[in-house]
Amino acid sequence: MTAQATVPALPTRKAVANGGDGDGPAIWLSPVSADLSRIITTTKSDESPSLGVFDLTGKLLQTIRAGEPNNVDIIYGFAVGNETRDLAFAACREDNTLCLFEITSEGTLRTISGGSQPTPIEVYGSCTFKSPSSGKTHLFVNAKSAEYLQYELGSTANGTLTTTFLRLFTAESGGQVEGRVVDNENGWLFVGEEPLGLWRYDAEPDSDVSEGFSVDVVSTSGGNLYADVEGVTLVPGKTNDEGFIIVSCQGVSAYNIYRRASPHDFVMTFTIAGNTDGSVDRVSSTDGIAVIGDALNADFPNGLFVTHDDAKELPEGGTSEEASFKLVSLEIILGAEAVTSLGLLRQVDTQWNPRSS
Repeated sequence: MTAQATVPALPTRKAVANGGDGDGPAIWLSPVSADLSRIITTTKSDESPSLGVFDLTGKLLQTIRAGEPNNVDIIYGFAVGNETRDLAFAACREDNTLCLFEITSEGTLRTISGGSQPTPIEVYGSCTFKSPSSGKTHLFVNAKSAEYLQYELGSTANGTLTTTFLRLFTAESGGQVEGRVVDNENGWLFVGEEPLGLWRYDAEPDSDVSEGFSVDVVSTSGGNLYADVEGVTLVPGKTNDEGFIIVSCQGVSAYNIYRRASPHDFVMTFTIAGNTDGSVDRVSSTDGIAVIGDALNADFPNGLFVTHDDAKELPEGGTSEEASFKLVSLEIILGAEAVTSLGLLRQVDTQWNPRSS
């Protein structure tokens, strides 16, 4: 059953900011305690290019220099030498490299040997994939022209990261792409083509990518999306058929939800309002997004949704020069009154363990 509903604007829980010109965030799930999980944000401005690390209260814990990272993703439990580590991965525009950092058990970032890997393209977006068949970790990186390069991530015996090129393909019509996410369990790569729509490809390196599966197209072509199609993220479910894909539509400052199971039926659209007391403004010109369904703490008992906000509106008028990221309880989104009959929240895996496989 599909709701095809537009849900009234949902309230923001918290907001964080670090530098200017941000983009796609990530959420790192702590192995120590869920309430020690972290939000990692990007600042791609050439004035202060960095990654920022926040706790769940919105407190900035760390910034670390990175070469104009466009978006950031998490790799859990990767074998580095004779140790297992979590990594943060970003495409860095400054020198067109794949940038990787170690995430410590405390949830801070530090450099790692081999953490800068060259590419032959002008990088624009990236994501990670752990193959369910081989167990290997792959890195996707793309150019604006929709060229996608796929690499295998490796490590030497002494703990230096390496990459091995696997394949190159062009996503659908070759329009500008940025947002993407991989469904590891099902082996799917979802690609947001900014002017046209959302596509699905097989993520395994030996799969046929000559034609993508069209999940949805923009409204001018009869679909439910609106240009620019920007961030794409996955809400893990209790089974491989449960869960959701969320897509941000920059032109209307809204978000579409689709079912994870093929053919990925459209469920609903929502927007994000400011706090009722005016302390946090609404989201406008949204870009990158991230989500996690785990029970984290009292503020986020059924997961967390994080979105970039391009224009942070100030109470006294005007906008801030800092990039803003808004934090919303996933319970507010999937438990919205307009869709409660669909039982969306019941499908979310609140005990998802990314280190179990």
